[in-house]
Parts: sequence; C-alpha cells; structure tokens
Amino acid sequence: MAELNVDIPYFSCYMRKEFLYNLTKGHGEFEPCVVFAVCSIEGRALLFHVLLKNGAQYARVPLHAIVHKKEAPKFELDELQTYDCMSYDAVITEFDYLENMRAVVFMKGGQEERGRYMFTVDWYGNVPSEAPDIHKNCHIFALDNGCYAAQPNNRIIWLDPDGDTIIGRRDYHINRQDWTVENIENGNKSKRTYED
Repeated sequence: MAELNVDIPYFSCYMRKEFLYNLTKGHGEFEPCVVFAVCSIEGRALLFHVLLKNGAQYARVPLHAIVHKKEAPKFELDELQTYDCMSYDAVITEFDYLENMRAVVFMKGGQEERGRYMFTVDWYGNVPSEAPDIHKNCHIFALDNGCYAAQPNNRIIWLDPDGDTIIGRRDYHINRQDWTVENIENGNKSKRTYED
C-alpha cells in the first residue's frame, strides 16, 4: 500500500503563481500545470505534486494553490479542505459509480458550491483514524467556480444524473459502531461502540 506519496488520476489546471514565489509576488498570475500525485502527512493538509508546463516540478502544493479557471475566487485552505490528513498511509480510489457525478458541497463558511467528482482519498494504518466516529475520507471535486475542494461525506449531497435534484441537508448522525463478527465485547455479537 502507498505511504506518503500516492499517484492520482492526473489532471491539467493552473497553479496560482504566488505559490511559486513563497507568496511574495505573482499574485493574480497563473502557470499551466499537471497535478499528478498527492502527499499525505498526518496532521497536515493534503498536498499535491505539480509539473509546470515550463518543466519545473513542485512538491507539496496546497489545494488553494491550484484552480481550473483563472477567474476562480480565492478561498482559504481550510474552506476547501475541512480535515487534515489522518495518516501517512493513503489510498486513492476512483469510484466507478461516482465517476463525473455532480454534487453540492457544503463549504466551511456555509456557502454551497456545485462541482464534479474526481476521486477519493482515504487513510489507513493509524488506529485512531479507524474509529468509525473519527475516520474521515475526502472526495476531490472540481467546483464550478474554478476551485478544487476536498470534502468528507457529511459535507456532500450527490445530485441525480441530470445534476439538478437536491432535497437538502440530512440530519443523519455519525456512525459510532465498529461492526465485527469476531472481536466481541460484553456479549454483544454484532458491534462495538466507541464512547464520546
């Protein structure tokens, strides 16, 4: 399984040029690039590996540094990604059923953004991140506004194939059970429950 650096389905976009100059200049300018991998460092934001059209390669680029439209609004990193990486061990999955599916993403600031699903990042190997009420994966979206977002299940409402139908946010609760058929505690033969 992958550790630290993981290949992703590569995609073409733009890198905000100020991130090439440690935020000191280049604001409002862009460099064409291809994003081809992620870097997962436990306790840090998901980071990306980028190859610029001019041949320069940058590692560990944050999500708010890349856009697929030059007119994309500027968001803070914590608005585009809600949780830090859960582990150094990550896996990338392109779910066939979700391929190019559209969704409404509920951003940290409360606004709703629509976008197209790209792939999913999930973590393993870190015992606390395996607890059902702590674990978070993140789905990567190309938002219609030109930004990219990395959001967990509870901040997404998937749309019908036409991309129009949305009923609203659900009031479902987080699963707090760890389902097992072998590691049985207290005579319970179906689940273990984690305390708050």
